[in-house]
Amino acid sequence: MALAEAAPSDPPAPAPTRHRTPRRFVWACVIGIALSAVPYVWLIGGGGLDILRTDRIAGVGTFYDTQTRALLDGHLSVPEGSLGIEAFVVDGHSYMYFGPVPSLLRLPVLAVTHRFDGRLTGASMLTGWAVTAAFTSLLLWRVRTLVRAPRGDDDVDDDPPPAPVTWAEAASTVVVVGAVCGGSTLSYLAARPIVYHEAIAWGVALTIAALWWIVGVADRPTGWRIVGAGTFTLLAVLSRSTLGLGAVAALGLVAAMRIAHRPTRQQWRTTAAVAAAAVVPMLGHVILNYAKFRTPFGLPMETQVYTTLSPERQAMLAANGGQYFRAAFLPTNLWQYLRPDALRLDRLFPFVGLPANPPRVLGSLVYDQAFRSSSVPASMPLLFLLGLGGLVTAFRPRSPGRVAAVRAPLIGAAVGTLGVLTIGYLANRYLADFLPLLVLAAAVGSAELWRRIDARPQRPRRRWRPSLSVVAAGTVVVVGLLGSGTGLAIAYASMRTSGSEEELGAYLGTRVRIADATGTDLGPFVLRGDELSATGAADQLFIVGDCAALYWSDGEDGSHLVDHTNWRPVERTGPAGEHPVTVTFAPGHAGERTTLLTVTGADGARSTISLEYGEDDTGRFVFDGVGFPAVSDQIDLRPGEARAMTIVADPRLSGASVTLDGDTVLWTPFSGFGEQRLGDGFNGQMTSLEAPPDLCRKVQRLIANDG
Repeated sequence: MALAEAAPSDPPAPAPTRHRTPRRFVWACVIGIALSAVPYVWLIGGGGLDILRTDRIAGVGTFYDTQTRALLDGHLSVPEGSLGIEAFVVDGHSYMYFGPVPSLLRLPVLAVTHRFDGRLTGASMLTGWAVTAAFTSLLLWRVRTLVRAPRGDDDVDDDPPPAPVTWAEAASTVVVVGAVCGGSTLSYLAARPIVYHEAIAWGVALTIAALWWIVGVADRPTGWRIVGAGTFTLLAVLSRSTLGLGAVAALGLVAAMRIAHRPTRQQWRTTAAVAAAAVVPMLGHVILNYAKFRTPFGLPMETQVYTTLSPERQAMLAANGGQYFRAAFLPTNLWQYLRPDALRLDRLFPFVGLPANPPRVLGSLVYDQAFRSSSVPASMPLLFLLGLGGLVTAFRPRSPGRVAAVRAPLIGAAVGTLGVLTIGYLANRYLADFLPLLVLAAAVGSAELWRRIDARPQRPRRRWRPSLSVVAAGTVVVVGLLGSGTGLAIAYASMRTSGSEEELGAYLGTRVRIADATGTDLGPFVLRGDELSATGAADQLFIVGDCAALYWSDGEDGSHLVDHTNWRPVERTGPAGEHPVTVTFAPGHAGERTTLLTVTGADGARSTISLEYGEDDTGRFVFDGVGFPAVSDQIDLRPGEARAMTIVADPRLSGASVTLDGDTVLWTPFSGFGEQRLGDGFNGQMTSLEAPPDLCRKVQRLIANDG
């Protein structure tokens, strides 16, 4: 059978003759990595070089640090409340469902200092990227040697020297490496250093590394190759279990094919070692999962804090028989992640982005969430096309060289995508789970492309007609650059729109300036009115009144959010509910209250945000009124010291909050329209820092000119 061709029939032999990798190929990989590093580091740094940046939204940039501290204390459970809505509460203890490897990598740092607590996500993702870059290059070369090896050659002492690498193939290699490291979904992950993205980044890196070892085992199993395959498969499983279990499947299939060939007694020892390399990572996953969740596989979704708080999540689980992963989700997920048109061309900078609307669910299935997402063909076209060619090459009846050795790893990598294909959740970040399969398949496709071109007889050609190798290299470069440009544009937009109001305003300001310079009409992108509409289209702006506020829509389905809207504030004046101030707290007695903000409705209903003093110069913020009463944790007031504070009471977005020195210390639902008075009865000093709505005014002016 076709798969069986990959199983060796001879006893394991000594290591093959080593030949130096051609310098031209090495330099091609180095150049591809170096070119990719520039945008990747820039994205990790939030548009700069701060690789210690962490996206602190809802604290999800610090989960791995929390897990590391728990491990240092000798237990898997983490402090109650430290994971927010993501915690799984089992037997009264809170657990993180993300794998422990990124936490283990933090141990040498966090064991000796608290200085970097909450700041290592970006640096960790950059390290994972370096692992991906290195093993992608190694995998490209290993697959190339298999594709170009004499067919059926199992004599390890007689490997021919590697075929020369032409300049055209080297240029193609630069682009392929760049497409993986700089233009793929990895860049989208880098744009937001949060735990979800770090988990995927390490899962991808370690799975690609495991595949490099597993391809070696499938070709010629030596002791070091088996140990390396088992080790990296275990690390992959303990980083992102769905991807890692794909590597387990690959190793298991290699062992099964060897057994199917009726190995001799000497071969049985090698086969048993390969099987053990698959079993040990599987056992590692089962033991860890049971220790945390009291089940060998899967997650008890009913125990997650978010499930207990979200009626939408509860309804989703009820509609799916309590299952978060189902085969019934496969058609919708396959269609979304493989459709060729999952992009949106835009007249505004950066001119290309995610589709305008969230994915459409096929049939009557109920999903947890479905975010706007691109697809593999649309965002990574070069890897997709080369991958298709690689799959055909690997599985056709008479495949070249010893390429049959990649069949089991390819099947395993495909198994690793089942996690994102059967989950009731759609997100653009999940495209990264296809990368191990894409990298391995594209490596086969690229190697076969250049093998065929090099095998063609050299014919005299006219001076004006380019050679086939030039045409092929040019096509690879063009498709690769288009895909990388698309991926980087999506990543750039994600980085700029996921941060603070100031960062979002700067991004939108850039779009408006470029639109002004190019004469693009902003009218179709802007809505106006006295009251904010329930939702908006992707990248739409809404001007409230005469620039009382400016909002931007991310185009997502906001039904899962507390305020059930997809609008985000860009500029808000005091009457619209935002009050940036410099505040100096005065000393006070325990139990004493002083009012920071009062909102009085037309019907006389009053809402207040006040400060209640505690002991030893501490205090807490208190909200009372139209909404839900809320109280913050006790904070150190530091009386007499000037501090930055922003008080928000925005009924349009159904929220009231207090931010002190950049940290949100209070948030609660709020729906009270009315006159807002700042500082009435406050016993300290408060100076308004409200800035004029310059961006809104500019948008107004451009629309008026276009009209």
